[in-house]
Amino acid sequence: MPPRRAVGYNCDAVQRGFTGAQPYSCPLPGPRPLGARCFCDVPLASFSAPQPPAPGRVVP
Repeated sequence: MPPRRAVGYNCDAVQRGFTGAQPYSCPLPGPRPLGARCFCDVPLASFSAPQPPAPGRVVP
């Protein structure tokens, strides 16, 4: 029986903005393997253009 892989429920992403890189975390809809790539939908600021989803890694 293979060992269970550790899973995480949050995405630790970095949003690149006018003020530099901003750490950003969001909850995932379900468990994902730790360290897997994930994306956070970044909330829109009223003064900025729409941002693409911020890439990150799955964390516990």
